Amino acid sequence: MLVYFMRENLVKDMITFFGGLRFNYMDLFRVQCTHLLLGACTETLETLRLDPADMYGEESPKSRKEHTQVNN
Repeated sequence: MLVYFMRENLVKDMITFFGGLRFNYMDLFRVQCTHLLLGACTETLETLRLDPADMYGEESPKSRKEHTQVNN
């Protein structure tokens, strides 16, 4: 499970070092590099769970700003 993970360079380094990622199951909650992780696990991933408050997998800075403005 990755929760509030923002270190995309670490994931890139892991992909390079291990020759890819082979997760079968992932829980992603406010993870900055969702697309990178999904791309690396396309052959092996069977189950994915995303944070319902962030249904697109990555909360963009623009949407975060809009959400903040609406709530304030």
